[in-house]
Parts: sequence; C-alpha cells; structure tokens
Amino acid sequence: PFDDIVVSGHSKGGNKAMYVTIVSDKAGDCYAFDGEGFSNEFCEKYAEQIQRKASRIHLRSNSRDFVNILLHCIAGDVKYGKQKGRTSYLGLWAGKLSFVHPTTKQRMTFLACPDLSVMPWKNFPDMEKFFTR
Repeated sequence: PFDDIVVSGHSKGGNKAMYVTIVSDKAGDCYAFDGEGFSNEFCEKYAEQIQRKASRIHLRSNSRDFVNILLHCIAGDVKYGKQKGRTSYLGLWAGKLSFVHPTTKQRMTFLACPDLSVMPWKNFPDMEKFFTR
C-alpha cells in the first residue's frame, strides 16, 4: 500500500534518504538537507537507478556547509544557500510537518512559526498564511 513514500533527512540522514530513494521502489520524492554524496563504487553499482531517479532527489544546502560537498552528488535538483551573482540567501524553514501516525493512523500536525517581527522574516509579507492550520 505504501509505494510513493516521501523521504527526508538532514546531514547523514539526508544521505540515508537519498540512499533509500535509489535502492527502494517504495520511495517517491526525497528532500535532503546538507546530505553528503556517495562513493565511486556506489555511483557505479547504482548508475542506472541514479539516472532514473535523480530528478526525485532535491538537495538543499547552505553554501558554507562542508558536509554536502563530500563525495559525489546524485541529486537532480540542487540548491545552495548563496548562489553566484545573487545577494539573497536560501532560507530553510519547516513551518509545518504533517504525517499519519504509523500505529494510531491519526494525522499528526506540528507547527513552528518563527518570530515574524525579526530578520529575515519581517522581509516576507503575509508570512502568517503559511503558519496556519
């Protein structure tokens, strides 16, 4: 019944999320945050799967982070915190996390609203609409 699972993780967890996306037929999209890359051996062994599934892997990283640059990146969609020629930065914030509990089957939702009166949030008008149920 679960054949389109969204996987995500940060740092080593981001690497594991990418790994699961490549080796499992159950994984759909993958969102990795500062996840490191893979060895030559892995890339060679799973070359066909990587080519087929890379577009499902979304890597988001801080331009100053040193973990995401380790080894070979397999993500098809990569965005870094500061991009050449731009003066703005990529902001990563999970304002809402929602999932179905595996045991109780009830939907669980968690909200984390930042202080919208301080930088950088005060530069984004109408942010309140993103942090409502």
